Amino acid sequence: YPEDARTQLTEGVETYRRIFGKPPAGIWPSEGSVSNEILEMFAENGILWTATDEHLLAETLSMPLLQNEQHQRWIFRDKLYIFFRDHHLSDIIGFGYQKMEEKEAAMNFTGQLHRISEKGERQLITIILDGENPWDFYPSFGAQFLPTLYAFLSGSSNIKTLTLSQAVKVDIREGRLEKIAPGSWMGVNFDNWIGKKAANDAWKALKQARMTAEERKDFLSPQQKRELKEYIMLAESSDWFWWYSLPADPKTKRTFDSFFRNALKKIYEIAGVDMPEFLNFPIEEYSIEQTFPYIQPLIDGKVTHFYEWHNAIKIDPFSLWATFKPVDIPVKNLFYGYDDENLYIRMDIVKDVWEEVCLLFQNSVKKTFTIKQGETQNKDISFCIGDIIEIKIPKKEILKEGENDVFFTITIKEKEGQEFVMPGMDYFRVHFSTKEENWIV
Repeated sequence: YPEDARTQLTEGVETYRRIFGKPPAGIWPSEGSVSNEILEMFAENGILWTATDEHLLAETLSMPLLQNEQHQRWIFRDKLYIFFRDHHLSDIIGFGYQKMEEKEAAMNFTGQLHRISEKGERQLITIILDGENPWDFYPSFGAQFLPTLYAFLSGSSNIKTLTLSQAVKVDIREGRLEKIAPGSWMGVNFDNWIGKKAANDAWKALKQARMTAEERKDFLSPQQKRELKEYIMLAESSDWFWWYSLPADPKTKRTFDSFFRNALKKIYEIAGVDMPEFLNFPIEEYSIEQTFPYIQPLIDGKVTHFYEWHNAIKIDPFSLWATFKPVDIPVKNLFYGYDDENLYIRMDIVKDVWEEVCLLFQNSVKKTFTIKQGETQNKDISFCIGDIIEIKIPKKEILKEGENDVFFTITIKEKEGQEFVMPGMDYFRVHFSTKEENWIV
């Protein structure tokens, strides 16, 4: 659906125009990602300039850069200016100088600029930092580096600072390109968005939802079409696939995964079509469970002995939220584990705030078990409410024969009417492995 890329770009330009009262002069695409097709789209939308990394210039020219070829202005097919960032100078600010004393680092940088300026002809040096803020990692958070650098730049007679919009107008060497090597500042490829299994699965899920939207659009009202378009554009955002492609904190990945799947679910909902069952589960498996949690606790509402829950998976509920953490969490700790016949769950819960706990299992067997404050028995499960809540659920209640994985959430209904859902995003996953699968010598 290349028309979607044009729509994303056109509406982005229009949003900028509406907010700032004028069209954008340039675009820095995600991680400097470019291709012939996207540069043509930039030009079609009146964009004056864009930028990426010098590695892509070298790849485009099919040779190492000579005579500071990156230190000039380039124009693509006489339609669009391209600036190629100096990879070394940009990254040494972003990653290298944090290991140095800040004033010394600033002087080192200015020394490198001086050496380039001494080559005689005018040089256009493009500095573009990585997207992350580097100053958090500097010894003084940049408080000494930046003033020292700015003082030098302000006082220099042979170095002038420019914005890229100003740089398109200066008298400087200019090269011409009829093509560009596709890629980003991270490499001559798009591996950070596609290629890994989870990212590929996410692209397939998006394609399936997009095809469904296309098939159903003629049956929808104008308002539904507008809403459908919004969620399609949301689901097409590059960041989803970034998080599926790179190693990262599992909590962050869980959050992005859930937001992405929720966008796809809305596409099916607006289209009036039942969503695929797989959207109820994480596209990528996350490693909450890191041990073999074989336990056989006594269900008596208290910690009977130290080792009773020692081998269980222990989760700090507060850690389940990467961002937008709840202010009050009624559960201090959550534990779960299993033996050959049962799943065991323990909640260290704040006693005076809750009135009902619901366990929702979402696999081939869909079941909900409810425990109410003051209850002592349930026909399907065993539990005890005391200093802690201990629960035993027979595997036969939640698994079909031959299955080994269950997914569940826990909802705590509080006395004031609020509901608290764990894990907040997605499901807890339990894989019932056997002792034979986990033996070691």
